[in-house]
Amino acid sequence: MTFIKKISFLFFLPLLLLQCNKEKMSNSLIPRDVIFKNPTRSNPQLSPDGQWLSYVAPLNGVKNIFIEPLYGGKSMALTNDTKRGVEHYRWSFDNTHILFVKDHEGDENWNLYTANIKTKKITQISDEKKAQTRILGTSQKHPTKIIVGINKRNPQFHDLYLLDIETKEKKNIYENNTYLGFLFDEDLVPQVALSEISTGENLVSRRRPDGTYAPYIKIPFEESGIYGPLALSSDGQTLYWNGPSPEGDLSHLWQINLRNNERTVISASKEADLSEVLLSPQANTPIAASFTKGRQHWDIIDKQYAPDFKTLRAHLKNDDFYILSQTLKNDKWLILSRSDIKSDSFYIFERSTQSLKHLFSSKPHLDAYALNPMHVVEIPSRDGLNLVSYVTLPHQQQLSPATAKKRLPLVVLVHGGPWQRDHWGLTRFTGDVHQWLSNRGYAVLSINYRGSTGFGKKHFSSSFGEWGRKMHEDILDGVQWMVDHEIVDPKRVGIMGGSYGGYETLVGMTFSPDVFACGIDLVGPSNLLSFMGSIPPYWEPLYNSTVRRLGADPRTEKGKAYLKERSPLFYIERIQAPLLIGQGKNDPRVVESESQQIVDALKAKHIDVTYLLYPDEGHGFARPENSISFWAVTEGILHKTLHGKCEPLNDAMKKASAQLKAGKLPN
Repeated sequence: MTFIKKISFLFFLPLLLLQCNKEKMSNSLIPRDVIFKNPTRSNPQLSPDGQWLSYVAPLNGVKNIFIEPLYGGKSMALTNDTKRGVEHYRWSFDNTHILFVKDHEGDENWNLYTANIKTKKITQISDEKKAQTRILGTSQKHPTKIIVGINKRNPQFHDLYLLDIETKEKKNIYENNTYLGFLFDEDLVPQVALSEISTGENLVSRRRPDGTYAPYIKIPFEESGIYGPLALSSDGQTLYWNGPSPEGDLSHLWQINLRNNERTVISASKEADLSEVLLSPQANTPIAASFTKGRQHWDIIDKQYAPDFKTLRAHLKNDDFYILSQTLKNDKWLILSRSDIKSDSFYIFERSTQSLKHLFSSKPHLDAYALNPMHVVEIPSRDGLNLVSYVTLPHQQQLSPATAKKRLPLVVLVHGGPWQRDHWGLTRFTGDVHQWLSNRGYAVLSINYRGSTGFGKKHFSSSFGEWGRKMHEDILDGVQWMVDHEIVDPKRVGIMGGSYGGYETLVGMTFSPDVFACGIDLVGPSNLLSFMGSIPPYWEPLYNSTVRRLGADPRTEKGKAYLKERSPLFYIERIQAPLLIGQGKNDPRVVESESQQIVDALKAKHIDVTYLLYPDEGHGFARPENSISFWAVTEGILHKTLHGKCEPLNDAMKKASAQLKAGKLPN
């Protein structure tokens, strides 16, 4: 062997070893706590002056806010929460305060806090036990002032207060009994207001000189709740709007000249609704807009930024990317790059030099494993809708029947909302679950069933009155598509989801018991009558539109009969397969009784059900030890019924607050 050949072999040996290790990691179980524990760092933001980087990271296992100088310097924890953690925050324009909210064990009664990055002092601004405080407006022109909304006086609506974050002085500027939301000018005056009228339509109103509001634009019912006003330009003369043309289906980005009411489309797509708008920090005018059908597409509105997007695309290759934060000078952008086979990566983009610096990945511990690609597929519904869906398969399995090794067990993961959507990539919850279950040997399918947003008003409005009917048929059509393509075994299909996805799980178990071999329901309503009777007060202004979307009014006898017909609670005798239910005791959206009543009914009929109640959680699980415990039990049930791989339960329940209220844990 010559010297050159020796060098070549030694050069390639580490690559061979790396490939072998990668293959080994591909075939091994990824531990649940690797997938579902808190990210190492997440939700980063830039201070307006670009001097500081903030992010959320675990402190003693609990999410807290950290800060560090952007270019070099020691990181420090700014908060020290020891319970559910801190995740939702923003910078004030004074570059000194970070504003954040916390509730009590998932009850969604948010209170506002400020953290001074110089003194490290935490100040609690509001201390409401049965009310919410929301941050509604900030202004670069008034860097120490913000607008907050508090629904203490009237639980249905949030009164507006001007708050000085330095002096903590709070002044009521508007007693609100009508409006769902506002857009503010640079002086923090509410200029545009959104309300719902008795027919379920939305009404946009403009402020008069005397402080009252005049109707301006009525949003048709089939567009209300998903389309409408987005932002005001800094000079207050232009309103930016998300909505379709009168004869069209997909939404565009419009600008409305408030002087003469002239409307102009400034960005549009032929495939999907408008999904995101990037605004310039000072003028608050659009830079670019994104549209997402299966994958994200950017449309550059202000052409001076075209080189920036060209550079980002060249560096980030095939990832979808998002601009999370900008400096006030707009010289630095904080970028999220999202893939389906690696965790989220975050970068600083220096516009002046067109340089991109990697900051960190959210879950580097997960990147040690070979992850499975997520495929975008379009599934036709039986009545002609196009259902954009996502499929993840186990390692080296292919979508093509000709190359499929064997028929797989399938888990259908149904998104919540229902008026939301699933996205491609390693997103929190959906992406995590896809990787976890495909690693266990399951095919995983997420369907943007009718009612999912982002696909036009026809796709959205075709869900009205279809809970437990055509929305459910879309799920069945997705399962059949997987069977027809010889990917999955029709006798090994499970269904799971949270919130509306939990409801659909119960629908699947009761309305189609011959299709699903097991069900995993997380905080899903079981009875639409009691669900509508227990909504939180701040949802009541949306009551009329919700009634129209459901297709029945529970205040009428006909409506009651209709909603009872669509409620899984009244069909429990049809359940033939294992069912797991998880519930947060403090959930204000889908209250504890929604789970308790179906568990009680099942027990009375001697039908097996496993029920886990979490006393320190709300609508979903914030504490990773709780989510890990629930997924551990889920994994055991899926293994028993669908026969995928399974990590033992081990000590997953020991750190969790879970209370086993019915059934027994899997071995």
